[in-house]
Amino acid sequence: MPKRLISTLILSAVVSFCFLDTLYAAHYKSRDSLRVVKIELCLDKPKGYGRYIPSGNNEFGKNDLDIYVYLEVENCKPARDANLFLTTLALDMDIYYNDGVCIYSQEEVNISINTSLANNSNSYIWAKIDTRYLKEGEYKVEMTVRDENSRKEAFALTRFTKIDASTREAQR
Repeated sequence: MPKRLISTLILSAVVSFCFLDTLYAAHYKSRDSLRVVKIELCLDKPKGYGRYIPSGNNEFGKNDLDIYVYLEVENCKPARDANLFLTTLALDMDIYYNDGVCIYSQEEVNISINTSLANNSNSYIWAKIDTRYLKEGEYKVEMTVRDENSRKEAFALTRFTKIDASTREAQR
């Protein structure tokens, strides 16, 4: 196939994708609240919106040193910057042991700036939890996601359990 034809086909596919992305993009609604619509615990760092591998359950062993919390957020307000739209999210996180004692609290544990060619109000943010110093037990993670462009906030909650290898084997 000639190079020019291949280039034309690739350009056509990119333009079509951008058009469809713009056509079907969710748009910001100023009267609606910011919403966390998905929370997933992962063993690997998320790669982008919808691009993550969930852990499969909320139990993590001694060798699972890092847990990544992935959140998808709806009704973010994108800001226009030249030909791009920028969504800026900040994530505050508190981790509680099962007896209610707060063992970790951090404002702006992550700030995520996502760019898009489309005026899309859906975005994502993630944070890493280092579990190597956590003792065995159940943990609650409370998170506040803040859209820096609209100043709206959304609350999210998830739980996980840290177990050692002997506990995991006894459960089987």
